[in-house]
Amino acid sequence: MNDQSVLLIQTFERWTGPPSWMVRCVETGTVFTSQESAARIMKISKSMLSTHLSGKAESVGGYHFVRVAMAIPRGR
Repeated sequence: MNDQSVLLIQTFERWTGPPSWMVRCVETGTVFTSQESAARIMKISKSMLSTHLSGKAESVGGYHFVRVAMAIPRGR
């Protein structure tokens, strides 16, 4: 995580998937429930988004993202 990230845990009652990082696009302020949904909606590469979030790429598709919370299913 970088110094702009805040670690929170959000649980979702009806979600049964694996834990996932919620991410925020710095430019738009949009918060996505997963890196996968951010990549799909913003039409950017999932692998490049992961590379960017791990600090190995300055941006992805001209955007900057930060991890904002760990989303986990309720009951885990």
